[in-house]
Amino acid sequence: MGMTLLPDGSRLRYLVRRWSFLGIPLPKVLAPMGGVYETTDGEQFVFHVEINVPIIGHIVT
Repeated sequence: MGMTLLPDGSRLRYLVRRWSFLGIPLPKVLAPMGGVYETTDGEQFVFHVEINVPIIGHIVT
């Protein structure tokens, strides 16, 4: 899976650029989506992960 980090205010947002299964590239419209970002809370890192997959639906919060 190819991901990129984009600054978004005080957060770093993770975005899926490409993905594959067993080395075979898959269409981006079928890629997992959701709100995935990291930020800080004082001296600690805080990660927010919410993943949705088309057809299947919500997987992780």
